Amino acid sequence: DKILGVNAHVLIMKYGLDFTEYEEVIQKVTKLPEVRAAAPFVLHEIMIARGGEQTGVFLKGIDPARVGKVLALPAQIDGGSLDALGKGRSPPGLLLGRELARRLGARSGDLVQLVSLNGDYVPGLSLAAEAPLTRDFRIAGSFFSGFDDYDRRFAFASLEDAQVFGGMGDVVTGVEMKLHDPNRSGDAVRQLEALLGGRPYRIIDWRELNQNLFAALHLQKNVLAIVLTLIVLVAAFNIIA
Repeated sequence: DKILGVNAHVLIMKYGLDFTEYEEVIQKVTKLPEVRAAAPFVLHEIMIARGGEQTGVFLKGIDPARVGKVLALPAQIDGGSLDALGKGRSPPGLLLGRELARRLGARSGDLVQLVSLNGDYVPGLSLAAEAPLTRDFRIAGSFFSGFDDYDRRFAFASLEDAQVFGGMGDVVTGVEMKLHDPNRSGDAVRQLEALLGGRPYRIIDWRELNQNLFAALHLQKNVLAIVLTLIVLVAAFNIIA
């Protein structure tokens, strides 16, 4: 539940940094019966600093009007609101994970500085080495997902502010979707690949996105089973003896 609360069921990404036709893609995919909703997003790998504290995080640009149909973020906000990420605010608003805000000693209304390279974060690829970009953001609130990695390493801004910060124009990193049945994400991926024609689009479901976590859980269960079996064998041997 926590994984699906912070991750979309399916992601559509594009090889290269020219995903400008995202609204057309959203119109296409939402016609599929398996898809409940879709929304664009931008993802940057950045440094965030306040005072003498700084750390590396992911800045995710979202559409405040649509993100609630795909993610559980609105229900996870424990201070502030998504309305604070609206257009035209100077400095722009930012939502921090609760643990990240605690580490920085930041509260609502405080200013933080974001430092980024001019590039997109794409899974499996490193960030392009270009001149750093810096901009002040004002803390608009915090969120708590219960998923420690997200609460420590994620910050949310509006889609437009994230695009301006990255100097990328009207380009997104991808489109994220919510399905009616997340257990049928494999079928949805195959239908989306047929609909979009495969490359240059890359379609990832929530299982593939979190495969390292699931592999670790599977290994943990196997090791635990072996340890419990050994304990039972030792106990049985002692009783027989």
